[in-house]
Amino acid sequence: ADKYRQRLSELKDHANPGLVAGLAETGTKEDIPLIKEFIDHKKPKIRASALAGLNRLEAEDVDNLYFLGLQDDNAKVRNTCVSILQSGYSHLRPELEDLLENGNSKSQKSTLKVLMHYGVLDSLQDILFALTEPYEELQEMAWQYLASWHHQHAVKLWFRFSDDTYKNTVRLLNELRKTEVEPPC
Repeated sequence: ADKYRQRLSELKDHANPGLVAGLAETGTKEDIPLIKEFIDHKKPKIRASALAGLNRLEAEDVDNLYFLGLQDDNAKVRNTCVSILQSGYSHLRPELEDLLENGNSKSQKSTLKVLMHYGVLDSLQDILFALTEPYEELQEMAWQYLASWHHQHAVKLWFRFSDDTYKNTVRLLNELRKTEVEPPC
């Protein structure tokens, strides 16, 4: 760990992802501030490595960094955050749904990938919302998720969900019926 700390401190702008990952693998929570310094690095692989390292070291109060990662211009950074957020951040559902509603097309796709792991009927809501968005790639992804959702869950006779979830799902279905959105051929 000392070797990684020293090299990262010396190299800063010329660091490589392996050094950041090495420190995350061998370091401790005391190394979190040093790893955080690479969140805004110009190289996407280093940003992704830093985000993964923070997760590996179980850094606290970094949820906002994962949200920023979902909005990153680089797919590797976004995918790293998708992987992290799929592994037990369901308490962030409201913030993720806000990002789904207000993000750009790339962050919406990444956010939808995360939300598919959090709740059966809640996921259906997110799929239906994505189908009403104007981005073709997001709609295509949502159709794929809908087909998968239907295959996995439509045969079940009951779900556990809140009244609000049910009402919102019905509202979204009604909104979708008013649009001209159709499944891809």
